[in-house]
Amino acid sequence: MTPDQSHGSRSGAAREVSQSQLGEFVRSKENQAGIKTCYERALKRDSRLRTGRLDITVSVGATGVVQNVQVHGPSDFLIIQDCIKSAIRHWHFPANMEEYATSFPFIMQGG
Repeated sequence: MTPDQSHGSRSGAAREVSQSQLGEFVRSKENQAGIKTCYERALKRDSRLRTGRLDITVSVGATGVVQNVQVHGPSDFLIIQDCIKSAIRHWHFPANMEEYATSFPFIMQGG
């Protein structure tokens, strides 16, 4: 997963969070474990969920606290969206000089 970041920075301030920092953060074992748990729970409830792409957009405060999470994906995956939002709301993103938003995909694949 490679997150795309979009900053509202007007001043070009130092200490902006880099795309590679966000990518490492999103791919961390701890963060991926929460998403995997959501998917595995959903699979137990609906074994038809096999493959789907969820596009995640997160608004992050300057301190790294999650302010808002949006999940977009196939209607079959509505069952998993609340769990993913909840998991991501508990993440503490890297701090930045200003509030920022980042977007990244999750590709869900079941067996």
